[in-house]
Order: sequence, then C-alpha cells, then structure tokens
Amino acid sequence: MTKNEKYWQARTAQRMWEHMQSAEETADQVAKVYAKASLYLSREIQDIFKKYVEKHHLTEKEALQLLNTLRDRTSIEELRQRLQSSSQKQEIADLLAELEAPAYQARIQRLQDLQTQIDLVMQQVYKQEQAITTAHYIQLAEEAYNRSIFDIQQRTGFGFSFSHIDQKQVDKVLKSKWSGMNYSERVWRNTRALAQEVKEALLVNLITGRTERETAEMLTKKFAGGSSKARRLIRTESCYLSNQLEMESYKECGVEKYRYLATLDLRTSEICRELDGKVFLVKDQQPGKNCPPMHPWCRSTTIAVISEKSLNGMKRRARDPVTGKTYLVPASMNYREWYAKYVAGQDENYEKGISNKRVPKEDEYRIDKKIIETNEYKRKFSGITGNSIVDESIYKYAKAGLMHRDGTDREDLYIISASKGVVLGKNVTSDEAFGVKPNESIRNAVINNQGDLIGLHTHPDGTPPTGSDFETAFKRGYHLGIVACSNGSVYTYGCANQFASARIIDDTIEKFKKMIDDSGKKVYPSDREAHLAAIKSLGKDYGIWYETR
Repeated sequence: MTKNEKYWQARTAQRMWEHMQSAEETADQVAKVYAKASLYLSREIQDIFKKYVEKHHLTEKEALQLLNTLRDRTSIEELRQRLQSSSQKQEIADLLAELEAPAYQARIQRLQDLQTQIDLVMQQVYKQEQAITTAHYIQLAEEAYNRSIFDIQQRTGFGFSFSHIDQKQVDKVLKSKWSGMNYSERVWRNTRALAQEVKEALLVNLITGRTERETAEMLTKKFAGGSSKARRLIRTESCYLSNQLEMESYKECGVEKYRYLATLDLRTSEICRELDGKVFLVKDQQPGKNCPPMHPWCRSTTIAVISEKSLNGMKRRARDPVTGKTYLVPASMNYREWYAKYVAGQDENYEKGISNKRVPKEDEYRIDKKIIETNEYKRKFSGITGNSIVDESIYKYAKAGLMHRDGTDREDLYIISASKGVVLGKNVTSDEAFGVKPNESIRNAVINNQGDLIGLHTHPDGTPPTGSDFETAFKRGYHLGIVACSNGSVYTYGCANQFASARIIDDTIEKFKKMIDDSGKKVYPSDREAHLAAIKSLGKDYGIWYETR
C-alpha cells in the first residue's frame, strides 16, 4: 500500500469516527429522555410501595414462576385469581389477604393506574427518541454524502458538479428494512418492550414485598437498559445510513467498486477482520453481507476504488463546455470552502414562505405604511447586530424590499455583510410566489463570504421564519437570518450550527396549528401563535431559534 493510499484510508476511517461521535452525542440526548421518564415514574411509585419496609411474601424466583402462569404478566386481577386457585401456602395466603384487604384497595388501584401510565410515558419516550434521532439521521445523511464526494474530488483533483442529496433518497434509506425492520419500528419495539418489562417488574415487587427504594433501583436499572439499547440502535443505524449514503455518492461519481475498511483494534469483530481490504461491486453491495454494518455497534466503512474509467468520467464532467478548462479541487481546499462552492453555491434550497396559498384578494399583501414609515419601526432594527452601521443598512434594505414588493406575493432577498453592512448579493427580480431562489449574485456572495453573511428577505403575508428559511440559513452559513413582513413584523432567526430540516419544522408547525384542547377548541387562537410555539418547541432538539423584534 502506497503512502497516499494509507492517507486516504486513514481519512476515511476518521470520517466514520466523526459520524460515530455524532451518533454518541445523539444517544446522550436520548439517554436524558429515558432518565427523565425513569425519574418521573420513580416518584409515582413511592407512595405505592412505601409501606413495604422489609421483604416478605414470596421469593423473587417464586414470584417469577407465578407470573409465568399468567396470560398477562402485568395483570393484577389475573394474579389475584391465580392466587385464589393456588395452594394455600402461608406466604400466598398472606399475599392474597393483603391484595383483598379494603385498606389496600386504593394502593392497588393506584398501581393499576400506574400500569396504564407507563404505556403513555413510553409512547412519549418513543416520540421524543424518534424526533431526536430522525434529525440526527437527516443531518448525517447529507454529511456522509457530501464528505464522500469531497474526498473523491480531492483524491482525483477534479471539481465536477453533482446532484445534491434528495430528501426522498434519505427517506428511502430510513424506511429500508435492511435487517428485518426499519429504525422507527425498532425504536417502537424497544420502547414497547421496556414498558412491558417495567410493568412486570412492578408486579414482582408487589408479590415479593420490595421497599420503595428497591423498587426505584429496579426502575433505574430497567431504564438504563432501555437507554443502552437505544444507544446501540443509534450507533448501528448511523453506521448503516452513512455507508448507504456513501454508496449513493459512489454511484453519483461513477465509481463501480469499493474496498471494505474495518477499524482494526482489540474490539474489531472477526467478520470485519475477514472482510477488511476486500473489494466489491457497488451494484452488489448488501448491508450485513459485504457492506457495513455487519453487526450491532459496527464501526466499519468503505472507500471508493477509483479506476481509470471512473477517473476519465470525472475529468470530463469537470471540464467547462464553454472555456474547455477543467475545474480543479486543490489539496489545500478545506471542506467548508468546498461546501460553499459546490453545495451552497449551487443549492436549490431557498428562502421560502408558505405554500399552497390561495389566490390573494385585492390589496391583501399591501404593506402597512402606518407602521413601516414610522420611527417606531426603524427602532426595531436598532441593536439587531450590535453594529449601528450594519443595523442601519438592514433597516434600509428591509424597507426597500417591502416597498418594492408592495401588494404582491413576491419576495426580495439581500445577502448583507455582517461586518460592514454592504450588500454582497441580492435577488430583487424573483418571480417565485412566496420564495426567492438563488441567482448568480446570491451564489457568489455565499461562496466568497463565508462567516460574514446576513440573509434578509421579505414575507408578503406576515409569516414568521419557515422551515426552508432555517434549513437555508444552515446550508449557507448565515451569521443571522432576518424576515421583514408586510404587516410590520420583523423576526431574526438562526440554527446554532445545527442542521434543521425544513420538512420536520414545517410538519411540526402544521401539527401545532391543528392542536385542540379537551373542549374541542384550538390550543393556539391564531396560526402565527401556533407557528412561533412550534419553532420554540423544536429549539432544544434542533438548535433553531427566533426573536420577534
């Protein structure tokens, strides 16, 4: 193996290590969800079991044997019936008498209610775990795909254009039952199994007479086990997803073969050791057979085998048809620079308002000049960045964009320097309803001014920042995003260097709009209130934020 080959293999292994670190961070978030649920239930059981100050009744072995005779191992009523038909061993007689004693009925009822409550708690755990992991997988998918192409382009030196990863491709991978179930089904199975285990354990505690402290310790152990299973699933699914998206990158680059790369250390499995270095066809790749993951906790990955045929294809794609020059990717180019040029600079994602809008009424999108032409409106921009020159510039172009698009459903977009306040790029001629697609001016601004970008655009209908606004802010690396609305509302927003999927955000907004309370009334009286509440609810898990000026 040449020195150059060793370098690229080491770089590929490093990339997988970074993916696994991201998976660990996600698993830590999920672990907090399990810990919170465990703490809540521990508090609920204290009153139920606090009377049991010493062990009595049956041994744990006897308790489990008794539960095995039940059709429903969580049913207190079935347990009572079984005890009535059992031999009147003194311990059983004492237990039956206790269960039937009037003084214990309230306690038993609370335990039955808790059994039901456990199911509801675990449903919430499932929803939260799915939301957290889905966000991680979406971000990981794009990262794996783009970084793989970046490495291929740097290995070959050719900067050819390529198709961006599509959400449908990601969804297809996520829904794939590569090992019998997709990840969502596995999460549901694990949380449902944990609920069953906890309910059974509570019944054992009742039978054996454990103290509330012992019961709480049991609960903590059960949830720690559930959290560990979640971590294993996240690690394994992350390995699967990243490798599958790298396969997609190979197809996009015209690579026909890949080499299996195992992380060789004391923890490396025998099967991964055997596959290490072997070459397979991309079209024949199969997870668990010749493509990672081969097993739970798998850390293996692959590297593209670049043939003369695929190299020539990349070279042709890198050649400008007009000038005949070949676009090169120098070894000194880092990923952020490459991303700005080949991803963000050609991205079809754009600031986009609400979709499926009805045909507007006459004058529906007229700006409210009674607000926008006042000093009060101007003061909304004071201190927006901490630089008075930049603040003044933002105000100037926000007002100009609103005046320009007065009475229409069109939007203006300005890319403004966060340090100087000058306009770096703009699109004020977009004919897109409720959105602004990037033009050459915008692309050049994004490519050449990373870290110094403020994205300012208008909304004709007063809508707060949308899912596509947040996603675009991340992909273009906005220092700050700003929405100026025709009704005089001004919003700042951002995503804290964390990927925010437009689909997840917009779906959540729609759910909040439809929320109703027990009386059948809407939880949020207006769409705006629901919209902002949805963004706020996603803030912790997705790193998005907004401020009303």
